[in-house]
Amino acid sequence: MTYMIRLDENMEKSLRSFIETIAQTEIYQNYAIQKERLKEEPELERQIDDYRHKNLEIQQNYHGEELLQKMEEFEMNYASLCANPLVDRYLSAELALARMYQEIQKEIHERLGLH
Repeated sequence: MTYMIRLDENMEKSLRSFIETIAQTEIYQNYAIQKERLKEEPELERQIDDYRHKNLEIQQNYHGEELLQKMEEFEMNYASLCANPLVDRYLSAELALARMYQEIQKEIHERLGLH
């Protein structure tokens, strides 16, 4: 069963401010620029979605040596896609944003004692 949690007014205001702060970071700004550039190339967007899906599928379904082998094959299959400068810039920006999210989540967990 899923429960809907409503934030009180103070939390909602703080959250909006926090989101605005994230949106002003260089990391997010770069991501937004790269995403807009990628939107001009729908076929590349589709290929990147496929790339993400296959990557996640491999990481969820294989372990140990088999994972390493599958990842090596995966990287070879997608090398030409990743060599595209637009794709490389987008994926790098997306990774930087994901790492920022991870760092934020880590800080929240540590400061609230939720390890």
